[in-house]
This record gives sequence, C-alpha cells and structure tokens, in this order.
Amino acid sequence: MDPLNAHNAFALDLYRAISEANTGRNFLLSPISIFATLSMILPGARKQTLDQLVSGMRLSESGQKPLSAESLAQLESSLGRMLSSAIPAGNAASSSKLSSSLQSANRAFIQAGMEVRRDFLTALRSSFRSEILSAEFAKDSEAERVRINNWVATVTKDKIPELLKSGSVDPLTRLVLVNALYFKANWSVPFDPRSTFDEPFELNASTAPVSVPMMHRTANWPIVFVADVLTGVRFDFEDDNSGQRMSLLAVLPAEQHGLDGLLAKMSQEDWLRLVNDAGESGKAAVSLPKIKLNSFTELSEAAYLPHLGFGKLFSNDADLSGIASTPGDLYVSSFAHQAALEWDEFGAEGAAASAAAINTRMAPPRIAFDQPFAVIVSREVATSGDGAGDKRQVPIFIGRVSDPRG
Repeated sequence: MDPLNAHNAFALDLYRAISEANTGRNFLLSPISIFATLSMILPGARKQTLDQLVSGMRLSESGQKPLSAESLAQLESSLGRMLSSAIPAGNAASSSKLSSSLQSANRAFIQAGMEVRRDFLTALRSSFRSEILSAEFAKDSEAERVRINNWVATVTKDKIPELLKSGSVDPLTRLVLVNALYFKANWSVPFDPRSTFDEPFELNASTAPVSVPMMHRTANWPIVFVADVLTGVRFDFEDDNSGQRMSLLAVLPAEQHGLDGLLAKMSQEDWLRLVNDAGESGKAAVSLPKIKLNSFTELSEAAYLPHLGFGKLFSNDADLSGIASTPGDLYVSSFAHQAALEWDEFGAEGAAASAAAINTRMAPPRIAFDQPFAVIVSREVATSGDGAGDKRQVPIFIGRVSDPRG
C-alpha cells in the first residue's frame, strides 16, 4: 500500500482502538504525528520487529515477504516524501506563516557517546528531516525531559507544555524520537459571533442535554452523504498559498448516538472514500459547537499500539539493532502522544506531539575488583565419612589483596 493510503488506514484503526478504550469521553489524536514518529523508528528495526512495524503501519499486506535492505531504503524515502507533503517542515517557533498554515519538526535526542549506526542517522536526516542532538540521559534524565518538553512547547506555541510526563525517561534511556506540529487557520468564511448562543447538546441517550455555545450559519456547504449511514459537512479554511487546502470534516451518524457503532463497522474502503470525498455543494443551516479538546495518550499501553500489532517494539524481543547494539538491547519503553484542537467563529488552532523513548535493557551489575579485596579458596566436604550428609565448605586459603602487583 502506498504511504498515504497506509497512513489513512492506520488512522482509522488507531481511532477505533482509542475510541473503544475511551467510551463516552472526548479524545483527540494526530495520526500523522504518530505515523511520523513510527517512521523514524523504522530504519532501526530488524527482522520480526521490522515486519510488525511495516504491517502495523499498514504499509504491507498480510503474508508479504520481509523487506530487503534496498526495499526498506525505498520505503523510507517514500515515507519521507509523503510526510514532507502532509506536514511541511519549518521552524514553528519563528515562522510568520504559521498564522495560516501547518508546520512540523522532528528531533532525535541521543545519549552522548552512544555509538549509533551511520545509516540510521542518515535516514533520520535525509528521509525524515530530523535534527539530531546529543543528550545526557544517563547523567540527568530529568533535565533532558524538561529540555525536550520545552522544545515541544516552543514548536506548539505552548499548546503542549509537558508531553513527557515524570518518569517517562530515565538513566537507561538512550534516545528519544520526537515529532511536533502546529496548525492555525481561519475559516474561508467565518461565522458571525452575533449568531452564537447557547443550545442543548445531547451527550448520550440516557442523560439530560447540556448547554453549550453553538455557532450558526446558513450557506452553501460541501456536504458528504454516505448512503443512509452518515452526513458530513466540510468546513474549509483559507488558502495558505501552498496549493494544498485544509478543511475540517464533521461527521454525524444517521442513527441517533450511533457514532461509535458506525466507525466500528466501517470498512477501510468506505473510510478512505469518506476522507477523500470533497462533498457536493448544498444549502443548509449548520450549527457547530465551539470546541476545546486536549488529550494525552500513552500509546505503549496494551489497548493501543500493541493491540494494533506493534507488540514486539515494547517487549524483550524487540530488535532495534539497526540503531545500535545487538538484538534485544534496545526497546521502546514509552510512546507519549498529545493533541490539542480548538475552534471558534473565526478559525481553528491545533497542535500535536509524539515521542518514542527508546531504552536499553537493565545492564547487569558491574562488579569490579579494583580496590583491596579478600579471597577464600575452599573445598566442599561431607559431614560424614561415607560422603553422605550435609556438605559444607572448608576454607583452604584465606587472604587479602591490597596490591595486585604482589
């Protein structure tokens, strides 16, 4: 499957997994941010871990042969091109264009002194436009956590001030791969604030409606119909001169309170058709609530990425030897994701960030006889003459080594 369709298929599967685990609650995610972070792990994965990544990202069909090194390099390049088109790279902290566009940035924070494979670093830089920085997780993991969070906060204009929670990185962390993006745009035709007033919103079939600020406008809208199943309205944003317009598609199920059931049953083909449907112009009186959403998800939890087929990434069986070391030395210990989105009568603003913390396994304790030590040479003997009974140690030599030179 080509990377764009793979991403869109992955987005539906991830939506379903998170929706199932958060029944009746708001949630928000940025599948493109998560996909970008998984893509940065891809060049370092090997064998079954690589197979799971490719399959979980919906980049291959079930039963497809393992990727050759050449095929993997081609896949990395095509992923990089798709991501560059979908979320353009830019300095989100300083770009003046961010008032009406989408910008993203990738960074890799790598433990100082870690011997990382050159082809992995090359893939991060060339395919995924990632800046690579040295970090001191082993010396002060908390300071590095704050440093990464500060960078994410800058890119997202403080929409995501603390992506990495306390304890998500530690002295065993060897690298953290991060994607952050920021979005802001005006509606192509704004709502009139004078037409915003409180109206009831039905949370579910069993509780009383709540009152929320509802925006209103009667106009010709791009309307999407899928048989008798759903109605969608596209709310277009102003053109940002990139030639790639953005819109917000709000989807309403035909069956009252039937949203979760609708998306749970939707085929990938219908989902891709819905996402790509530009809609047909039709006059309608539309009411849309003003919204502020902010969701944090630890995607390493069993209900999320492991449920979608990425289990080896987070296990003792992970093979990330394409990054460094040998199979089993590195694994993904945490995969943090946060997304924020709000809109009012004039436009929308949003941000998202994802961070995969890659740790080394707990190293065996180091015992170095590099100072004075005692020695005991003993022999095991039985407590009875026939060799039966308890066996105990009898010291034959006892000594102290104060200076190995003699």
